[in-house]
Amino acid sequence: MQKWSVDIIRGGRAEHLGTIEAPDQREAYRLAIDKFNVPIEHQNRLFVGKLNFEKLDQMADPYAQAHQAIGAFMCEFSKLEHELGEALKVVLGLQTNRSADAIVGLIGDFTRKANIVREAVQTATQAGDVPTSQAWKDNADKTLREVLGCNYPDRIDLAHSHLKPQSDGSVILQRPGKTPETWSTQDLNDKITNLSRLASEVARIHSELNRMNIPVPTGWMSMDNNYLRRQMSDQHWEALKTTFGGTFPGTIP
Repeated sequence: MQKWSVDIIRGGRAEHLGTIEAPDQREAYRLAIDKFNVPIEHQNRLFVGKLNFEKLDQMADPYAQAHQAIGAFMCEFSKLEHELGEALKVVLGLQTNRSADAIVGLIGDFTRKANIVREAVQTATQAGDVPTSQAWKDNADKTLREVLGCNYPDRIDLAHSHLKPQSDGSVILQRPGKTPETWSTQDLNDKITNLSRLASEVARIHSELNRMNIPVPTGWMSMDNNYLRRQMSDQHWEALKTTFGGTFPGTIP
Protein backbone atom coordinates (compact mmCIF):
# COMPACT_ATOMS: atom_id res chain seq x y z
CA MET A 1 0.00 0.00 0.00
CA GLN A 2 1.36 3.43 -1.00
CA LYS A 3 1.56 6.33 1.47
CA TRP A 4 0.27 9.77 0.47
CA SER A 5 0.87 13.19 1.99
CA VAL A 6 -2.27 15.30 2.50
CA ASP A 7 -2.15 19.14 2.52
CA ILE A 8 -4.76 21.88 2.27
CA ILE A 9 -4.50 25.56 1.32
CA ARG A 10 -5.70 27.86 4.11
CA GLY A 11 -5.14 31.60 4.18
CA GLY A 12 -2.85 31.42 1.18
CA ARG A 13 -0.54 28.86 2.86
CA ALA A 14 -0.27 25.07 2.70
CA GLU A 15 -1.15 23.27 5.91
CA HIS A 16 -0.10 19.64 6.31
CA LEU A 17 -2.97 17.48 7.55
CA GLY A 18 -1.22 14.10 7.72
CA THR A 19 -0.73 10.94 5.67
CA ILE A 20 -3.02 8.37 4.09
CA GLU A 21 -2.40 4.81 2.89
CA ALA A 22 -4.17 4.02 -0.37
CA PRO A 23 -3.56 2.05 -3.58
CA ASP A 24 -3.88 5.13 -5.83
CA GLN A 25 -4.33 8.89 -5.75
CA ARG A 26 -8.09 8.85 -6.37
CA GLU A 27 -8.68 6.57 -3.38
CA ALA A 28 -6.22 8.58 -1.26
CA TYR A 29 -8.17 11.76 -2.07
CA ARG A 30 -11.48 10.13 -1.05
CA LEU A 31 -10.03 8.76 2.20
CA ALA A 32 -8.44 12.12 3.05
CA ILE A 33 -11.78 13.89 2.77
CA ASP A 34 -13.32 11.43 5.23
CA LYS A 35 -10.38 11.23 7.62
CA PHE A 36 -9.81 14.98 7.92
CA ASN A 37 -13.48 15.99 7.62
CA VAL A 38 -12.89 18.34 4.68
CA PRO A 39 -16.14 20.16 3.82
CA ILE A 40 -17.25 20.13 0.20
CA GLU A 41 -16.51 23.82 -0.31
CA HIS A 42 -12.85 23.28 0.67
CA GLN A 43 -12.20 20.02 -1.17
CA ASN A 44 -10.80 21.88 -4.18
CA ARG A 45 -8.04 23.17 -1.89
CA LEU A 46 -6.92 19.65 -0.96
CA PHE A 47 -3.63 18.30 -2.33
CA VAL A 48 -2.63 14.64 -2.18
CA GLY A 49 0.89 13.63 -3.18
CA LYS A 50 2.74 10.30 -3.17
CA LEU A 51 5.48 9.95 -0.54
CA ASN A 52 8.74 8.61 -2.01
CA PHE A 53 10.77 7.42 0.98
CA GLU A 54 13.66 6.26 -1.19
CA LYS A 55 14.17 9.80 -2.48
CA LEU A 56 13.79 11.22 1.02
CA ASP A 57 16.43 8.79 2.32
CA GLN A 58 18.81 9.75 -0.48
CA MET A 59 18.29 13.45 0.25
CA ALA A 60 19.14 12.83 3.91
CA ASP A 61 22.07 10.55 3.04
CA PRO A 62 23.25 10.60 -0.59
CA TYR A 63 25.22 7.40 0.05
CA ALA A 64 22.30 5.45 1.55
CA GLN A 65 22.00 3.08 -1.40
CA ALA A 66 25.70 2.20 -1.30
CA HIS A 67 25.63 1.77 2.49
CA GLN A 68 22.60 -0.50 2.21
CA ALA A 69 24.28 -2.65 -0.46
CA ILE A 70 27.45 -3.04 1.64
CA GLY A 71 25.33 -4.17 4.60
CA ALA A 72 23.31 -6.55 2.43
CA PHE A 73 26.51 -8.12 1.09
CA MET A 74 27.85 -8.78 4.58
CA CYS A 75 24.49 -10.15 5.79
CA GLU A 76 24.27 -12.57 2.88
CA PHE A 77 27.89 -13.61 3.39
CA SER A 78 27.15 -14.33 7.06
CA LYS A 79 24.26 -16.61 5.98
CA LEU A 80 26.61 -18.42 3.62
CA GLU A 81 29.22 -18.92 6.35
CA HIS A 82 26.51 -20.16 8.71
CA GLU A 83 25.37 -22.78 6.19
CA LEU A 84 28.99 -23.81 5.64
CA GLY A 85 29.35 -24.26 9.40
CA GLU A 86 26.22 -26.41 9.52
CA ALA A 87 27.63 -28.61 6.75
CA LEU A 88 30.90 -28.87 8.65
CA LYS A 89 29.08 -30.15 11.74
CA VAL A 90 27.68 -33.00 9.64
CA VAL A 91 31.09 -33.78 8.15
CA LEU A 92 32.63 -34.00 11.64
CA GLY A 93 29.67 -35.87 13.14
CA LEU A 94 28.85 -33.04 15.54
CA GLN A 95 25.09 -32.75 14.99
CA THR A 96 24.26 -33.65 18.61
CA ASN A 97 27.48 -32.48 20.24
CA ARG A 98 26.97 -29.63 22.71
CA SER A 99 30.33 -28.14 21.72
CA ALA A 100 29.61 -28.20 17.99
CA ASP A 101 29.49 -24.41 17.58
CA ALA A 102 32.68 -23.98 19.58
CA ILE A 103 34.50 -26.56 17.45
CA VAL A 104 33.34 -24.98 14.20
CA GLY A 105 34.36 -21.59 15.56
CA LEU A 106 37.82 -22.85 16.43
CA ILE A 107 38.41 -24.12 12.94
CA GLY A 108 37.83 -20.47 12.19
CA ASP A 109 39.27 -19.87 8.76
CA PHE A 110 36.60 -19.74 6.06
CA THR A 111 38.84 -21.37 3.46
CA ARG A 112 39.69 -24.23 5.79
CA LYS A 113 36.00 -24.86 6.50
CA ALA A 114 35.15 -24.95 2.80
CA ASN A 115 38.03 -27.27 1.99
CA ILE A 116 37.10 -29.71 4.77
CA VAL A 117 33.61 -29.95 3.27
CA ARG A 118 35.12 -30.28 -0.22
CA GLU A 119 37.20 -33.25 0.93
CA ALA A 120 34.13 -34.85 2.51
CA VAL A 121 32.19 -34.48 -0.73
CA GLN A 122 34.83 -36.55 -2.52
CA THR A 123 35.00 -39.32 0.10
CA ALA A 124 31.37 -39.61 1.25
CA THR A 125 29.43 -42.75 0.37
CA GLN A 126 25.75 -43.61 0.40
CA ALA A 127 24.18 -46.28 2.61
CA GLY A 128 25.94 -49.61 2.22
CA ASP A 129 29.14 -47.81 1.15
CA VAL A 130 27.69 -47.25 -2.33
CA PRO A 131 29.79 -44.54 -4.02
CA THR A 132 28.12 -41.24 -4.84
CA SER A 133 27.87 -40.32 -8.51
CA GLN A 134 30.66 -38.37 -10.12
CA ALA A 135 28.08 -35.84 -11.31
CA TRP A 136 27.02 -35.15 -7.70
CA LYS A 137 30.64 -34.77 -6.62
CA ASP A 138 31.39 -32.42 -9.51
CA ASN A 139 28.33 -30.25 -8.88
CA ALA A 140 28.98 -30.00 -5.15
CA ASP A 141 32.66 -29.22 -5.74
CA LYS A 142 31.73 -26.52 -8.27
CA THR A 143 29.47 -24.90 -5.67
CA LEU A 144 32.17 -24.99 -3.00
CA ARG A 145 34.75 -23.50 -5.37
CA GLU A 146 32.31 -20.66 -6.01
CA VAL A 147 31.91 -20.30 -2.24
CA LEU A 148 35.67 -19.90 -1.91
CA GLY A 149 35.56 -17.20 -4.60
CA CYS A 150 33.00 -15.22 -2.61
CA ASN A 151 35.43 -15.02 0.26
CA TYR A 152 38.56 -14.29 -1.76
CA PRO A 153 38.74 -11.85 -3.28
CA ASP A 154 35.25 -10.38 -2.72
CA ARG A 155 34.64 -10.53 1.03
CA ILE A 156 38.29 -9.93 1.90
CA ASP A 157 38.48 -6.94 -0.43
CA LEU A 158 35.31 -5.45 1.03
CA ALA A 159 36.43 -6.03 4.62
CA HIS A 160 40.00 -4.78 4.24
CA SER A 161 39.73 -1.93 1.76
CA HIS A 162 39.10 1.75 2.32
CA LEU A 163 35.50 1.98 1.13
CA LYS A 164 34.34 5.09 -0.70
CA PRO A 165 30.56 4.96 -1.25
CA GLN A 166 29.28 6.97 -4.23
CA SER A 167 25.99 8.80 -4.66
CA ASP A 168 25.04 6.56 -7.61
CA GLY A 169 25.08 3.51 -5.31
CA SER A 170 28.49 2.23 -6.39
CA VAL A 171 31.45 1.69 -4.05
CA ILE A 172 35.14 2.33 -4.70
CA LEU A 173 37.46 -0.14 -2.93
CA GLN A 174 40.97 1.14 -2.26
CA ARG A 175 43.48 -1.35 -0.88
CA PRO A 176 46.89 0.01 0.16
CA GLY A 177 49.28 0.11 -2.77
CA LYS A 178 46.72 -1.19 -5.26
CA THR A 179 44.67 0.35 -8.05
CA PRO A 180 41.18 1.38 -6.87
CA GLU A 181 38.40 -0.97 -7.90
CA THR A 182 34.80 0.13 -8.44
CA TRP A 183 31.84 -2.10 -7.68
CA SER A 184 28.87 -0.70 -9.61
CA THR A 185 25.30 -0.98 -8.35
CA GLN A 186 24.84 -3.91 -10.72
CA ASP A 187 28.05 -5.55 -9.47
CA LEU A 188 26.81 -5.29 -5.89
CA ASN A 189 23.37 -6.64 -6.73
CA ASP A 190 24.89 -9.55 -8.65
CA LYS A 191 27.27 -10.41 -5.78
CA ILE A 192 24.46 -10.25 -3.21
CA THR A 193 22.20 -12.46 -5.35
CA ASN A 194 25.05 -14.92 -5.87
CA LEU A 195 25.71 -15.17 -2.13
CA SER A 196 22.05 -15.92 -1.47
CA ARG A 197 22.04 -18.62 -4.17
CA LEU A 198 25.20 -20.25 -2.83
CA ALA A 199 23.87 -20.28 0.74
CA SER A 200 20.87 -22.27 -0.53
CA GLU A 201 23.11 -24.65 -2.46
CA VAL A 202 25.38 -25.25 0.55
CA ALA A 203 22.27 -25.95 2.64
CA ARG A 204 21.29 -28.58 0.05
CA ILE A 205 24.78 -30.16 0.20
CA HIS A 206 24.51 -30.16 4.00
CA SER A 207 21.16 -32.00 3.79
CA GLU A 208 22.54 -34.57 1.35
CA LEU A 209 25.70 -35.21 3.37
CA ASN A 210 23.52 -35.79 6.42
CA ARG A 211 22.28 -39.00 4.78
CA MET A 212 25.75 -40.28 3.85
CA ASN A 213 28.69 -42.03 5.48
CA ILE A 214 31.61 -39.62 5.79
CA PRO A 215 35.16 -40.50 6.85
CA VAL A 216 36.40 -37.72 9.13
CA PRO A 217 38.69 -35.55 6.97
CA THR A 218 42.13 -34.84 8.43
CA GLY A 219 44.06 -33.15 5.65
CA TRP A 220 42.85 -29.64 6.56
CA MET A 221 42.68 -30.07 10.32
CA SER A 222 46.26 -29.27 11.29
CA MET A 223 46.37 -26.43 13.84
CA ASP A 224 48.83 -25.12 16.37
CA ASN A 225 48.04 -26.66 19.77
CA ASN A 226 48.93 -23.53 21.70
CA TYR A 227 46.65 -21.41 19.50
CA LEU A 228 43.78 -23.84 20.02
CA ARG A 229 44.28 -24.00 23.78
CA ARG A 230 44.29 -20.22 24.13
CA GLN A 231 40.94 -19.96 22.37
CA MET A 232 39.09 -22.38 24.65
CA SER A 233 37.80 -22.67 28.18
CA ASP A 234 38.83 -25.77 30.12
CA GLN A 235 35.32 -27.15 29.63
CA HIS A 236 35.38 -26.76 25.86
CA TRP A 237 38.95 -28.09 25.63
CA GLU A 238 37.96 -31.32 27.38
CA ALA A 239 34.75 -31.57 25.34
CA LEU A 240 36.73 -31.19 22.12
CA LYS A 241 39.16 -33.96 23.05
CA THR A 242 36.29 -36.20 24.17
CA THR A 243 34.51 -35.64 20.85
CA PHE A 244 37.47 -37.10 18.96
CA GLY A 245 38.14 -39.94 21.36
CA GLY A 246 40.84 -38.10 23.29
CA THR A 247 42.78 -36.88 20.24
CA PHE A 248 41.86 -34.07 17.87
CA PRO A 249 42.97 -35.18 14.39
CA GLY A 250 46.68 -34.72 14.09
CA THR A 251 47.25 -32.12 16.79
CA ILE A 252 45.83 -32.39 20.30
CA PRO A 253 47.78 -34.70 22.59
